[in-house]
Amino acid sequence: MAQTTDAQSRHGPETGELFSPCPPRELCLLWIIGLALIAAVSRQSLWIDEAGTAILAGVASLHDWLRILLARRGAELQQPGFMFYMWAWVKVIGDSEWALRAAGLIWIVPGLVAMASGFSRRTQRVAAMLVAVTSAFAWYYAGEARTYAMQLGASCLIFGALHRLGRGKLSERAQSRWLSGFLFGVFMLCASNLLGVVWSIAALAAAFILIPRRRLLDLCKTGWPRLVLTGLLLLLLGVYYLWTLSVGARATAIGSTDWKTIIFVFYEQLGLTGLGPGRLDLREGGMGSLRAYILPLAGYAVLCAILMASGIREAQRLVPARRICALALAVALPAVMLLGVGFATHFRVLGRHFAPLMPIWFCLLALGLSALWDHREGWMGRPLLEAYLLLSLCSCLSIRFAARHQRDDYRDAAQTAINALRQHQVVWWSADSGCAQYYKLPLDTQPNGNNVAIQIYNTPAADLVRLKKPDIVIASKPDIYDAEGTLAEYLARNHYRAVGRLPAFTLWQD
Repeated sequence: MAQTTDAQSRHGPETGELFSPCPPRELCLLWIIGLALIAAVSRQSLWIDEAGTAILAGVASLHDWLRILLARRGAELQQPGFMFYMWAWVKVIGDSEWALRAAGLIWIVPGLVAMASGFSRRTQRVAAMLVAVTSAFAWYYAGEARTYAMQLGASCLIFGALHRLGRGKLSERAQSRWLSGFLFGVFMLCASNLLGVVWSIAALAAAFILIPRRRLLDLCKTGWPRLVLTGLLLLLLGVYYLWTLSVGARATAIGSTDWKTIIFVFYEQLGLTGLGPGRLDLREGGMGSLRAYILPLAGYAVLCAILMASGIREAQRLVPARRICALALAVALPAVMLLGVGFATHFRVLGRHFAPLMPIWFCLLALGLSALWDHREGWMGRPLLEAYLLLSLCSCLSIRFAARHQRDDYRDAAQTAINALRQHQVVWWSADSGCAQYYKLPLDTQPNGNNVAIQIYNTPAADLVRLKKPDIVIASKPDIYDAEGTLAEYLARNHYRAVGRLPAFTLWQD
């Protein structure tokens, strides 16, 4: 392959088709930047969805794990690849809060490095890593024991592979390596959960749009065993997912999709989350809770818009308009499909369900950021760049350390209940049973259980009065665990008062 000049290595040709491999020193720098995401992993209490992962991952044998998984009818049944990975991870690393969350780094960091190394210029590669590592979205899901870290990593790997396979010259070895990366990313995206299948269709469409026809034919000739194997594995996954749908498996239906949830998708994915109110405040106060944070949110939104506009202009300079339109359509179709399903089935579509879109936002922001760095946007370029990175970092650190962004504090709530049981008090637990199991709080639904907390989960009023009168009630998220308001009515009628609060919890005593 012909050697490029120094000027070409820095700026690339006008067509943007020059392939510029990532030097080992730069690749090492990308890994160092990516590993900064370790700071996103915390030892905070697990919350509802994370506890579901932890309980299933903690099953001792693979046979029992498979039996319990197939018996479930919740979201876990439709996350086979992620659930198996977590089961294996726990056997090696452990099931502490930090260990469970650190599992996502194995996917996110290599995925981000693959994505960034797909760019042809040094400033774009570094910009892509900086944008991704200062993304509040990436920080939030890198620090959560759920499937979205796997989805984000697989999507970034797919993006990097398509970028490399679709641009410039590749050696036969590099071409084979990136084909394997693409196929592995597609399989893991599909295996991560059912929604990943929808986004993998967009990835396959993008492959036909981006990869030149001659290279596609060459890849089919040289890589047909891998293509056939991947196709068979995807077919098996498809059969499995059809079975899960036939037995009624689905995520918990809490809330519904409307115009506010659509706005929140962009709010979360563009990284505004850390600069605004916590999720619990948004849950209780709705859009009104944003008022106190309007200045930092507006400032950051403007900076994102400037970078996005600059990135789109740079993309138009590098990629033909017809190809951009085709890619936009390929990505828009699954997005519209998900929103349509959300509206039709009253399923609440959130930013995390669009996690495979993140490499596109990273790409546009990185192109815009590198253009500012190269002085193509006038004398204001560098200050805008610095302001964006500073606010992005503040958003990430807020997600990680600010009290308002703490997750549901099941650890302290369970310990409070355990302490009350040790004093022979009657405890009512109106919260998640999986979290109680993880934190070793014994539960029962019967009124005569000794030394166990009594589970209250949308319990009818007639049944409440037959239970032992509680000395303490530990209640969380009444829209889930007291949807009819029967517990709230019981507490008011019997003159219970709130004696303490934890994130997502209220403690009641008479």
